[in-house]
Amino acid sequence: MAVIKKEQYRQKDGTDILKVYTKPTSKFPNGGYFYVDAEDEDIVDSYTWGLWKNAKNIYVLATRLDKQHRLHDVLCIKYLHYKPNYIDHIDGCALNNLDANLNIVTNAQNQYNSCSKGYFYSASKIGFIAQIRICCIHHYPYGLVHSEIEACQLAHLVETEYLKLKLDSDYYMYDFLKDRRNDLDILDLERTGQISSDEAIYKHVVRYASDNAWYYYRYNLEQYFKDNHLKVPDYKLDEQGYMIHPVTGKKLCPF
Repeated sequence: MAVIKKEQYRQKDGTDILKVYTKPTSKFPNGGYFYVDAEDEDIVDSYTWGLWKNAKNIYVLATRLDKQHRLHDVLCIKYLHYKPNYIDHIDGCALNNLDANLNIVTNAQNQYNSCSKGYFYSASKIGFIAQIRICCIHHYPYGLVHSEIEACQLAHLVETEYLKLKLDSDYYMYDFLKDRRNDLDILDLERTGQISSDEAIYKHVVRYASDNAWYYYRYNLEQYFKDNHLKVPDYKLDEQGYMIHPVTGKKLCPF
């Protein structure tokens, strides 16, 4: 089975899950782990398991009779009796294969579930322009602005209003509050029942946005900060209009 052990936990929402530990390999010398719903233990017991890493994510591979399948594909075959072309992990973490974290999507929809800058600085026009790519074509629905704050706000509008108008029923977008691709520690606390989903979101927001105004404006967190009594992070603008840390002077945009 190529797993060291299976541990069962009950999340705060009552969902029973398995945390499955895989054996060490040359690429993963410390081993690894993944999550599935407890009701999918039959899947865990039916395959040999390993991890595979590409440039963007770590995937869970199931091997049987010398054939390999990604875990989320195996789960879809079990429940849907076919393998969709594209399956999205809502929180961006392919180790998290609970049913609630999987969505059948189109290729285009799959591309939208990622954190992006959402704008660029034009040296010739001396300002910022919000943009989005739809069907291989770049769209610039709003005009030039002269501060990164405005660019962040417009980028959010592009994703939540303009893109929704263009895609209609096919609308699908990245959700900053649910992103766990770089927060495996927070994800583990939630999956193992130590914290609730709301507590996980709070920890995620505090980690990224409590001292970085870029996240606050880019993902329109004003209401979340008010509801949770969080202090709005300070910032300054440099000569070009970029947001910088008020003490270190470092640009706040993570890209």
